[in-house]
Amino acid sequence: FLNDTATTEIYTRSIVGSVRCVQETAITTLDLWKRYIMAEGITRIAEALMENKTLTTLKLGLNKIGNEGAKSLASALANNTTILHVNIEFNEMTEEGAKFLATAMHDTKTLQILNLNGNEIKSEGLGHIANALKENASLQMLDIRRTKAGGEGAKFIADALRQNKTLTSLNFWGAEIGAEGAKNITDGAQQNKIVTSLNLGNNGIGSSGAKFIADAFQENQHLPCLYLDSNLIGTEGA
Repeated sequence: FLNDTATTEIYTRSIVGSVRCVQETAITTLDLWKRYIMAEGITRIAEALMENKTLTTLKLGLNKIGNEGAKSLASALANNTTILHVNIEFNEMTEEGAKFLATAMHDTKTLQILNLNGNEIKSEGLGHIANALKENASLQMLDIRRTKAGGEGAKFIADALRQNKTLTSLNFWGAEIGAEGAKNITDGAQQNKIVTSLNLGNNGIGSSGAKFIADAFQENQHLPCLYLDSNLIGTEGA
């Protein structure tokens, strides 16, 4: 375990070094996984991203940027024209943070991959993301594993799928959507015909939900990758 002094030193070096890299070099990937970065730190990095023209991948997983950090990051993404991939999994964001990111999704023309895995985002936050998906024309992969989406959040995303024309991969693993949520997502994906990879694993779907999904996709040639692991399906659902 690190003491407070060691943590502060890592944090300071990460921020100073990251800002310098973004401002002074032509890097394409900035990986800051588990660097103890909080809202203040990401604000400094976001300011540098406003002017950057080379970065395509930003990895901020397992930090503590929270909702305020998400706000700063969203402003940078809305103005940046090169970033394609953003990973902000496990960053203590809730519905408020999701709302800020949804605003960026409305504005960005380049973001293709967004990873929100492990954030405390409930159905209301997924509603903001879903509204942005209806108009977004660049995002191809959305990872909302281990969020608190629930059945209502799944319904919001399902409604968005009926309008979105670019998303090809959607990961709902462990998002507490249940059988009804899985049915809604299935129906949305059926009408969408663009999504080619759908992960509904570990969602308490059960045998009845699995049977509904299997029947729905039996003749669907547009979804080659469907994942239903850890759902207590049993022999009836299989």
